[in-house]
Amino acid sequence: MESLPVVTPRFRIRFAGDHARYRYCVTLGPVETLHPLQREFCGGDEITVGMVARPDRRGCVDLEFDDGMIAYEYPVEYFTILGSE
Repeated sequence: MESLPVVTPRFRIRFAGDHARYRYCVTLGPVETLHPLQREFCGGDEITVGMVARPDRRGCVDLEFDDGMIAYEYPVEYFTILGSE
């Protein structure tokens, strides 16, 4: 019996705040990585990501980008969910 691929629900999000005042550095990969990769976004930026809830970490989700990179335990207070795909 073949296993089905796991599909991460995808959402359109907007980072909080205005573009000129707020900047977000999203750390990619495991939290304990010595020199982690990062992506920068400004307030008001909109992106589409996969999102997985973290029941063990209230108020945080894992964000999966189109290239497969993952931001683990990202605080939900930094963005608004605009809708799902």
